[in-house]
Amino acid sequence: MSLAVTDADISDLCARGNWANLRDLWLPPSVDGESPSLASLHNLASHCPKLRSVGIPIDFRLDFDSPKKPRHRPRRKHKLEHLTIFKLSPSGNGRHEESGTTIRTAIAVARFLEYHFPFLRSGLLKGDGPNSEWWTTVHLLIAEYQSIRAEERQEAKISGD
Repeated sequence: MSLAVTDADISDLCARGNWANLRDLWLPPSVDGESPSLASLHNLASHCPKLRSVGIPIDFRLDFDSPKKPRHRPRRKHKLEHLTIFKLSPSGNGRHEESGTTIRTAIAVARFLEYHFPFLRSGLLKGDGPNSEWWTTVHLLIAEYQSIRAEERQEAKISGD
C-alpha cells in the first residue's frame, strides 16, 4: 500500500492544529512525485510538540532548503525520540536513487536531524532499504554533532565559572 502525501499536505494538516496532540505518526511509503521532503519533518517539529515517534517517507531528491539555510532562529528542542525514514524508491524496482545517498546528502540530513531533534535516540533512527552504509554515515555524523555540542556546553560552563 502507498499513499500520495506531499509537504503541502502535511503543512496544511499541521497549520490547522489538527495534529497538535499527535504522539505517533506512521505514514506508508509514498508514490514517486508525491512524497514529502525534510521540510515536512520541520513542520511536524513546529506544530506537533507531543510527537514522540514518526515513520515517514522522505524524498531526498527534492530540493529542501531547511538544512542549507543559516540558523537564525533558536535551536528547536523537540522531544521526538524515534524516527524511521522510508526513502523513496522511484523506479518501482526497489532500487533507491543514487542522488539521495551521497555524502553531501548524509551530512545535510544528519545536521538537520540533530539540529531539530536533539533528543532523537541514535539507536531509534532507522532507515529502510539497501543503503545501510549511508545510514551508518548519518548515525556517525549525528553522534559527532552531539559530541561537539556537549564539548561546547562544557567549555562554556568552564569559562563561565
